[in-house]
Amino acid sequence: MQKRTPRAAGGRRPDLSRRNPDPPHRNPNLPHQDAHPPRRNLDLPHRDTDLPRRDPDLPRRDPNLPHRDADLLRQSPDSPHQDPDAGTHSSKADLLPGLKAVLETLRSSPERVDAVFLRKGRRTRETDEIADLCRASGLRFTLLDARAFARVYAGPCGGAVARLFTAGFTDVESLLLSVPDAPLPLVLVLDRLQDPGNAGAVARTLYAMGGAGMIIPRHNGVYLGAAAARIAAGALDKLPVAKAGNLGRVLDMAEASGLTLYGAASSPASRIAGGADVPVPVLDVLRCDLRLPALLLLGGEDAGLRRSLEKRCGFLLHIPMARSFNSLNAAHAAAVIISRFASA
Repeated sequence: MQKRTPRAAGGRRPDLSRRNPDPPHRNPNLPHQDAHPPRRNLDLPHRDTDLPRRDPDLPRRDPNLPHRDADLLRQSPDSPHQDPDAGTHSSKADLLPGLKAVLETLRSSPERVDAVFLRKGRRTRETDEIADLCRASGLRFTLLDARAFARVYAGPCGGAVARLFTAGFTDVESLLLSVPDAPLPLVLVLDRLQDPGNAGAVARTLYAMGGAGMIIPRHNGVYLGAAAARIAAGALDKLPVAKAGNLGRVLDMAEASGLTLYGAASSPASRIAGGADVPVPVLDVLRCDLRLPALLLLGGEDAGLRRSLEKRCGFLLHIPMARSFNSLNAAHAAAVIISRFASA
């Protein structure tokens, strides 16, 4: 049976909702934790009500598309399963998606293809044929898992995307044979250069000065896509460009063709190449006599030339600085050296 609340005097029950200010279990001399709650500073925004709201008219990001920063592929030159340049410096205009489109381009114009990306787990007769055509043409193809493939191309494509160089590559042997006939009989080899802007600027200067062409390594070479084409201002559409799998073999072919081998040096000091007994002489490019026809090796922005290639050079060229200064970037250094060859 429910216990009734006793009535107070006058026949009215006491109001139990009112709080007893001095309950017996609490010391009345101590402040109650709820008696004086801290007041909120009205000048500060409330965490929920006063923060600016998102404009409902702004478009929302498609969660199925890769994030512009978080999903960029990082460079991993030693990884056989991931292209270090996949998704980097590429625009939609540089990519050709679709199994049939990639197959037809490899059959008819393989010189326009820079690289091919295939998605793992999508092996078909078409993908096998794509791989065979890449091997036959000496093109690089890379197998990517679903997440990495989405960084290259997120739309429907049947698991195959080709990255294009719209101007098309020429072969190394034909380029080297054409060097003596160029207005400036000089060919540039870009070793470990990675910045497309620098590559585009080098191509622009070389073409303007009448150079014969440019050679880039097939593996881990700079990508001559939209970023390079924008800086080149049309030069890449006209300048012969070749890809080589082995730059050491390129130097052998250049020497056999009668070209003098030069390399761009970052230091004026003579260097012992690869521990050899004979140092590679370093020349002041502003005062030395240059020989043509020639091949010029240009190193990367930070690493410079590989020692295995540097020791193959007959001469290293150094740009003297009139003031205390670290160095010029690759494009500026190339412009100075190419101009010296043009005046030789």
